[in-house]
Parts: sequence; structure tokens; C-alpha cells
Amino acid sequence: MTSQACNRINLAREQLEMALVAFLERHRFPSCRFIDGNSHGCISS
Repeated sequence: MTSQACNRINLAREQLEMALVAFLERHRFPSCRFIDGNSHGCISS
């Protein structure tokens, strides 16, 4: 795996973790959906 792919996976993982924390705390639900969508885009690009 290239370093660029690793960086994208790490970024997506961090964003998903932030979205999960926001969702579980029931704060900023629209924000966690936005972050989740962005992290999905990082992986699939």
C-alpha cells in the first residue's frame, strides 16, 4: 500500500471516529453525517 493510500485511510478513520463520537453524544448530527460522507469519499476516491 502506498503512503498516499495509508494517509487517506488514516484521515478517513479519524473522521469516522469524530462522527461516531458526535453521534453517540447526540451533538451536531448533521455535522457527523457530513464528516461520514467525506470519509467515505476519501476511501472510494
